[in-house]
Amino acid sequence: MPDKAADAWVTTKVKSELATTKGISASDISVDTSDDLVTLSGNVSTAKEKLHAIRVAKRVKGVKSVNASGLTVAAESNSMPSPDKSGH
Repeated sequence: MPDKAADAWVTTKVKSELATTKGISASDISVDTSDDLVTLSGNVSTAKEKLHAIRVAKRVKGVKSVNASGLTVAAESNSMPSPDKSGH
């Protein structure tokens, strides 16, 4: 049976680490822990940010593994210049 108090502590610690790590928008990431398995879900801006969030979560004491399949990389629509619609 999972230790709910330990899981809650791990969730809090992971959220804290994500919130204090540069390059991660923690407000868009949800953290859930069950039996020392941390599940990250939500949206991140880039694949690099997703990998960084996974690394940060894995470093937290008590985390056995991280599932980030629910962590979605938002479309980087600003990285491509929009086509010129002026007809010139």
